[in-house]
Amino acid sequence: SPPVTGTSVSRLLRVHGFTLVSAVTASSPAVSTVGTALHALVLHSTAPFVLFLEKDFVLVEGPAEVAQHLTVGLAMLRLGRAHTLRLRSRDRPGFPNLAEVAFRGSEGRLEREPANRGYFCLQYFWVPFQQLRQKHHQWFSSPCAEGLSLEEGGPDPDKWLCVPSHHCSWSNNPVLFSRAFWFSRMNRTVQRCVTPPGPLRSTPNYCFEGLRHQAETGWWPHSNATTPEEGSGSQPAEDPYIVALPARGLFMHHDPGKYRGLKRYLERAKGRPFRSEVTPTT
Repeated sequence: SPPVTGTSVSRLLRVHGFTLVSAVTASSPAVSTVGTALHALVLHSTAPFVLFLEKDFVLVEGPAEVAQHLTVGLAMLRLGRAHTLRLRSRDRPGFPNLAEVAFRGSEGRLEREPANRGYFCLQYFWVPFQQLRQKHHQWFSSPCAEGLSLEEGGPDPDKWLCVPSHHCSWSNNPVLFSRAFWFSRMNRTVQRCVTPPGPLRSTPNYCFEGLRHQAETGWWPHSNATTPEEGSGSQPAEDPYIVALPARGLFMHHDPGKYRGLKRYLERAKGRPFRSEVTPTT
């Protein structure tokens, strides 16, 4: 398939009636980071719910699955059963799925090491749901999909996992959330990332995701500290919320050219090949 470029995406959006918004203002950086750009989009949105997708995620499910995921997801958000819904495909996550590279076969590190606590939920990509419920029932037992009526999607609760955010911190992967949630929970992090603090200045696009991870796990307190050593490391996670994880998901990461060198490096580092991915179709 042809490479996805900013120009082709912009043209496609305009053809289908979307309004393109720039987050660049006189008071913000010349190039917007993920957090500030997403904040600008939420500010301009008119619907109560927002589906966040970066341009290198491709839909790999059909209309019925899309309708089911969105119907159930919106019902959970409206009822307060969950606050964000992750929508990356579980069977076809695409490349790179860095959590699998780093932690598959060494899942114990997700529990033992405080810096990894926010990634704990990501083992759901390769560990069966039933096994997670049995082994980690204190974290994977939130019944966010139970009892929803047929009018609200009629989901099978076994097809959903719900996890507190301090074990499933923010990811820039496909996610569905409400505008109200964004302004109540995320605005503070956005403002801090206008000028990324400390070591995050060298990777400004990671600032939003990184600060949310640090804040939600309590490992790097969401304060004026710019390094873990400056914070106490003992403050509770900030504003915990519930993250819903579907058994299937909808979108695959697809940007092979950008990560070709990374793939070779990670294959050598782990000593095993990545599982092959199905070529996406639309």
